[in-house]
Amino acid sequence: MIRVTTLQEAMQRIADGERVVMTVDGKDVALVAVDELELLEEWEERLDLEAYRKAKAEPGPNIPLEDFLREMEQERAARRKRAPKRARALR
Repeated sequence: MIRVTTLQEAMQRIADGERVVMTVDGKDVALVAVDELELLEEWEERLDLEAYRKAKAEPGPNIPLEDFLREMEQERAARRKRAPKRARALR
């Protein structure tokens, strides 16, 4: 993983097969090649399907989608609050 300061440098390094991190509005963003993005999306899809199958197999009543999505957002918000802040490299 390489930290760069210009978009031109980032694009060249990605073309050379490297993973790149840039800071945008104070937040770190990762830039990856399209083939790596496709792999991440495929992995996410497999995890979603696995979670769906596990949930479908659980006994008990189903809950409405809206309730599920609200609970998931609450869980994500709680996890973000608990997550330790990452140290920032000097810019």
